[in-house]
Amino acid sequence: MTATMTAEKNNARDCALAALDHITRLIRLRDRCNDAGHCDWADDIQRQIDEMPLAVQVRTGWHAPGDDSDAGEYRIPLTWGGPAVQIVGDLSSFYEPESAALQCQDWFTGWETAPADEIVLLDFARCFYFGD
Repeated sequence: MTATMTAEKNNARDCALAALDHITRLIRLRDRCNDAGHCDWADDIQRQIDEMPLAVQVRTGWHAPGDDSDAGEYRIPLTWGGPAVQIVGDLSSFYEPESAALQCQDWFTGWETAPADEIVLLDFARCFYFGD
């Protein structure tokens, strides 16, 4: 379970918002470069996006023994430790991100949801492969 962030000083939230700002700028710049036909620049930006996650992980939900166990959720950790930042969400039956939330955590605290533009997070998450 996650909590919603409060307005008081929070290092984990600040780190999450900085990561979101960086992701937003990279996604927008990549899209502008593609629209302007600057494919080399867009490829360089995409490479930066590809190198941001510490990992790309999936997990399945409950299912009966012997049934197929399609991935149901994904997680993209961006930083470890305190503070830690990750993007989490649900996957479709085709392993495509359907939702995205930005979460952060500091030492000895639980994961909290930080305010974020889900469309930007989905654009970022859809840069990665979640299938077998």
